[in-house]
Amino acid sequence: QESKLIDARSDLKSIDSLQKSISEKYLKELKGIIVFLKQLSSNESMPEIIIRPHPSESILKWKEIFFNYKRITVIDKGDIHPWILGSECLLHRGSTTSMQAVLSGVPNEYIAPNVEIIRKNVGFKVSTLIQNVNSFESKYLNRHLFFNKSHQDKIEELLNTNINPFSEILKNIP
Repeated sequence: QESKLIDARSDLKSIDSLQKSISEKYLKELKGIIVFLKQLSSNESMPEIIIRPHPSESILKWKEIFFNYKRITVIDKGDIHPWILGSECLLHRGSTTSMQAVLSGVPNEYIAPNVEIIRKNVGFKVSTLIQNVNSFESKYLNRHLFFNKSHQDKIEELLNTNINPFSEILKNIP
């Protein structure tokens, strides 16, 4: 009965198609990130990798994925800010934690192994794009990970321009 109702509504079909497309892109992005992190952890010259899943993601799945990777630890307890302050660099895939890193003076890199799946959100705008493990390793090993002051200036500019709610400020980001 419900399927007949959905079949009769083309607008619902397009929503379903859009959701499927978004889910497929998210999965492709996630797989690329997992491969990136596994490759990165195999380099003994790199520091330990701490993964802090998004609160909506399953901590058990992340632990299962990286169970055999001794240089990767998955955490979900406590506030993330002390972890950011204790890190040499924050790697993310479009997280608002990138803003915390910028405001704390911690370098941050937006991991995008697949350029067709880049979220052009605030996390992207205040981060340095990194597309593959080799380029990140090279930057890290050559000590070319620097805090980018222009990222902090961008956040401060956004926050100081108006007294609008933050959602209104975000809409105006170029």
